[in-house]
Amino acid sequence: MVSFWIHLTIGVIVALIALGAVAINTALEHGKLHIVTTTTLFNHDPFLGSDSVTLRLKGPTDLEDVDGMFLQVLSALEDEITVYPSENYLYFRLDTSGENVWGSILLSKPELDKGFVHFAYFKFNENPQGPSDFLIKHRKLGPDDGAHLVKENDFRYILSYRDEEVIFNLNEIDQSPPRLFELRPDEVWVLNSRDESGLNFHLIYDTKTTSFFWLLNEEEHNQEEWIMLNDKIMLGKRTGFVFYVDEKQQERKILIGAKMINMRQNNYYDGPFDQLADNYITKEHKLSKYIQEAYPDTKGLIDEYGRYIENEEARVAIAPYFPYSSLDEVLNLVDRCTQNQEQDFYACITTNP
Repeated sequence: MVSFWIHLTIGVIVALIALGAVAINTALEHGKLHIVTTTTLFNHDPFLGSDSVTLRLKGPTDLEDVDGMFLQVLSALEDEITVYPSENYLYFRLDTSGENVWGSILLSKPELDKGFVHFAYFKFNENPQGPSDFLIKHRKLGPDDGAHLVKENDFRYILSYRDEEVIFNLNEIDQSPPRLFELRPDEVWVLNSRDESGLNFHLIYDTKTTSFFWLLNEEEHNQEEWIMLNDKIMLGKRTGFVFYVDEKQQERKILIGAKMINMRQNNYYDGPFDQLADNYITKEHKLSKYIQEAYPDTKGLIDEYGRYIENEEARVAIAPYFPYSSLDEVLNLVDRCTQNQEQDFYACITTNP
């Protein structure tokens, strides 16, 4: 299942964020908008949840000049930086003449060793209604564009572009199966991921119902304040994520909902579908096998990462949680699934939208 709202793609999937505000001075020169002073970098420190760092741009940059924007953002970074989200996105945001511009540098694991990185940004739309509402600037940069990557090891890359050089450390995530609870007989652990929201997840596959679901990984630090909506359902105050507390399985927390507006905006509260643990996926990994079982229309069409072989810009979205507009919708979903005797309860509460 691939949906624009679920996995926005441009060259690769561009996951975006919306946090805080930063003042940007702008100037109009020869009819073109230029950034004059600062932007804000959003990274996700494990103990801060969502962390922001103000970057100082070294000079005016034309928003129509993607290469120039890339140079400006790269030059504003520290000499060495750790990227926390597990699909290796580094996010930034600009405020320009009252318009928000969101973007990312993506060190896509399938392409890193081929020498390519992705850079993208677009004008934020608060209530997008379709793909045309996202006016995206994007560049895939490699050696022919003057971008050069040196691999020191699987989690450390040196990126140089023109006169700038930055060391990127990718997040090393423990890939051990859950230890705080037991899986049911038909369930298998697939991978662990770190979401751009700052939360950590286990991806689980049910071989009997051929369906996925996400569990909160409580073995890692999760910066969140939890609100119990009832004795079985809890809400993340910061993220808006809704979890079912599974008392039958050592109270593991199953992700069952994310806010519809966040999924439409494709911001960092849209859920973990866009943060698979790419750094640990190999041709031998069973992720692709499970995707093709869960979504038969993808059979023979995707690679080990779940990207379409004929169109690597598109990737299967594993988003088995409800896009809610009101919390009553999620509560009603659980009630319906509790009363439904014909469908597996866990598959019912974690159906792909």
